[in-house]
Amino acid sequence: ALSPDLITMSGMLMSEVLGVFLVALAAHLFFRYRDVRASGSGWNSWRWLKAAALAFAAATMVRTPAAFLALPMFYDFYRKRRFADAAVFAAVVALVFIPWIVRNEAMYHAFIPTNLAGGYDLLAGNHPGASGEFEPSALNETVVTNYGRIAGNAIALHEALSFIRHHPFEFLKITANRISIYFSFARPTGFWFHLHGWSKALTLASSAVYSVLLFTLGFWGMYRARTAEKDERERAKLLFWMFVMMPLAIVGIIVETRYRFLSYPFLAVFAGYGVMRGFSRADWKPAVLIGGLLFLNSFADITHNASRIVERVHGLFL
Repeated sequence: ALSPDLITMSGMLMSEVLGVFLVALAAHLFFRYRDVRASGSGWNSWRWLKAAALAFAAATMVRTPAAFLALPMFYDFYRKRRFADAAVFAAVVALVFIPWIVRNEAMYHAFIPTNLAGGYDLLAGNHPGASGEFEPSALNETVVTNYGRIAGNAIALHEALSFIRHHPFEFLKITANRISIYFSFARPTGFWFHLHGWSKALTLASSAVYSVLLFTLGFWGMYRARTAEKDERERAKLLFWMFVMMPLAIVGIIVETRYRFLSYPFLAVFAGYGVMRGFSRADWKPAVLIGGLLFLNSFADITHNASRIVERVHGLFL
């Protein structure tokens, strides 16, 4: 509720705002299902399970990276041997996607489970000279112009995978840069068309401060969860892996500041957890270390992507 990034974006028709809500809702409903299931009410828990599946499917439809939440969810089913529950969850998700897939097949004569961004995005972030950020690609434009959206997406996917296969070390270098950008404090949100002058400057400043607090306190909360009680620690582990899925879903493709918003609910929960457990002198040492590492990463981002950042800052005064 206090995120300047999400407050700013709520005035625009951006999928990230709805995506953040649906990801948080899916995680909340899944944890609610687990609690009710653990109490021994198997049939009653399925109401929460089906609600979680609906929220997960909707989140994936809005923001495809949310699909990675399925990995820790299904691992939780497997670990607890709840295979019937996993089948119900999968069936509900399938019921949401099947009409969309059938519609796309009838209209475009192609299998399109979510959207046609996959190949284009992968090529935009993975080609010779790519920075890992979302930038116009001449190859992408050529593919779209010559082959159209559907065939072009398949060709773009082929070209991107070919680049990754033939240039694995360059791909790893670009991916490392994307990871640095994802967790960098030097990537505030605020470069929007409707913001100018002081309103843009204040938005950028508040976004930068917010990212410092959110990432530092969020990782500090994860650190503190190590010493929690067994049940609480188990829940924290599941929440941690849900968080990990959000950057994991995109660091191999492209990274923009707004693409990391899906991880914000998880970081906020861990930040709140760490703060609510209270403070002591010993607790501050890990927080300072975590903050220091994040600042070093931000410095590395500034150094490596200086021209890009200078271009953005210069645009602030135009």
